[in-house]
Amino acid sequence: MKQGNFTEIAKHYHNRPAYSPMLLQKLIACINDNHKSLKDLKVVEVGAGTGKLTKMLSDDFGLNVIAVEPNDAMRAEGRKYTKDSNIVWKNGSGENTGVESNYADWVIMASSFHWTDPTKSLPEFSRILSNEASHTSPTTTYTGGGGESLLLHCNMESASYS
Repeated sequence: MKQGNFTEIAKHYHNRPAYSPMLLQKLIACINDNHKSLKDLKVVEVGAGTGKLTKMLSDDFGLNVIAVEPNDAMRAEGRKYTKDSNIVWKNGSGENTGVESNYADWVIMASSFHWTDPTKSLPEFSRILSNEASHTSPTTTYTGGGGESLLLHCNMESASYS
């Protein structure tokens, strides 16, 4: 497998651990300072993979989600997994999402920000975020030993990048 090429494992990627609904609820509260109805929040998930987080954001929280994924096989699995959800899938990357300017209330990357070039992805996020919006990059770290522990590190950053 080439670094960053998930084509060969796309069919099995759904076996990754789920994201914490409680963490997502807290993050949504943090980014929703204006107390918009959840159905009115516009979310762009970049590096959406096979749609594990995407489906939770849409189905469990009722958010409008655009899923951006550069890998064709991952995107195909994501479309299949979320076929009954209200999600728009796009071919794009952190550096070039293909999303219109000033669209999003929230840009989130679950475990994929490290694959981007931040000198290009951060300005791209700024471009697609509406005023006073933010992006979040939860990073998942697994540690070994008898059981697995999960550490989530979240970077909340303002939409102003220059």
